Amino acid sequence: MSTINMLRQGGPDKIIVAVPVASSSAYQKISNVVDEIICLLVPEYFAGVGAFYENFEQVTDDEVLYYLDKLKALKKVS
Repeated sequence: MSTINMLRQGGPDKIIVAVPVASSSAYQKISNVVDEIICLLVPEYFAGVGAFYENFEQVTDDEVLYYLDKLKALKKVS
């Protein structure tokens, strides 16, 4: 919710959240604070996001930093 609140401060015309899967409680909470939510699956029983993926491995800090650096480089080019 804090990310949505941060985005809202920027004054966007519309905030749309798209996720592949969510619990019904998360879906309800998010739908109350955004303009539109797109969710492919809201299962009756939700143990966690990882249960809906064949491969849901954690990423390392190094991987995150690598992709953040790539993103910064792309922003400088555009």
